[in-house]
Amino acid sequence: MIEFSIHGEVRKGVSKTTTVDFRRADFSLLRTLVERVPWKTVLKGKGVQEGWAFFKKEVLKAQEQAVPMCHKMNWWGRRLAWLNRELWLGLREKRRVYHSWNKGQDIQEEYKNLVRSCRDRNRNAKAQLELNLPTVARGNKKCFYKYINNKKRAKENLHPLLNAEGNIATKDGEKAEVLNAFLTSVFNSQTTCPQGIQAAELEDRDREQNKPPIIQEEAVNDLLHHLDTHKSMRLDGIRSRVLRKLTRSLPSHSPSFINSPG
Repeated sequence: MIEFSIHGEVRKGVSKTTTVDFRRADFSLLRTLVERVPWKTVLKGKGVQEGWAFFKKEVLKAQEQAVPMCHKMNWWGRRLAWLNRELWLGLREKRRVYHSWNKGQDIQEEYKNLVRSCRDRNRNAKAQLELNLPTVARGNKKCFYKYINNKKRAKENLHPLLNAEGNIATKDGEKAEVLNAFLTSVFNSQTTCPQGIQAAELEDRDREQNKPPIIQEEAVNDLLHHLDTHKSMRLDGIRSRVLRKLTRSLPSHSPSFINSPG
C-alpha cells in the first residue's frame, strides 16, 4: 500500500478587474500636473474637437500618475449596508466564544451576554440606517439601490423574447442578440426623406450647429461644481470626481479652450 500526503493552502479568489483607488489618490499632485500645462499657448488656434482631444489626453495622463489602480474586492460589494467594522468584530468574538463553549469551557453566561449585546447593536444599526437612508440618498443614490436589492429574495430575469425569425430566445446570449438587433435597427432604418433631399428643420438645425459655440466660464464652473461624483466612468474615460477636483484649476488655466469659437 502506498501512502502519500498533499500539502496546500487555500487561496482567496482575487478579481482581475481593476479600478481607480480614490482612497490613495493624491489630488494635490493631480492639480499640479494639470496646472503645469500651458493651456493658453497649446490650445491657441485649435478647434473644439482638437482642443478637447488634447485636454482629455492631458487629464488622463495626470490621472494615471496621481490616482493609483487597485483590484475590485468582491466581498466588499456583498457586505451588508449596516455592518461596520465594530459590529463585525463583535460577531467574530461571539463566534469565538461559541466555539470555546462547544469545546467544554464553562462560559455559557458570557456567551449569552454577547448574543444579547450583538443582537441589540445590530438592531440599532439597522434602524439607524433606515432613518439616515432618505438623507444619504439625496447625494448618493447607490446606497438606496443597495438597500433595496438586499431585500430581494429572487434574482430578476428577463422573460423570453422573439427574434426576427420568430424563434423564442431563452438564453441570456440569445436575448442579448435580439436586443442588440432591435436597437441597431432603430439607427439603420431609412428616413422618409428621399436621398439628396433634407428636411427644412434639419437644415436649420445644421446651420445652428455650424455656428461658433458660445461658452461662458461661469456656466462651466457651475457644471463642474454640480457633477455627481458617485457616477461611473464616462465614455471618454474621464471620471466625474476627477473633473470636480480640478474645478479650481481648469477654468483659470484654460480660458482659451473654454471660450474657443470652434
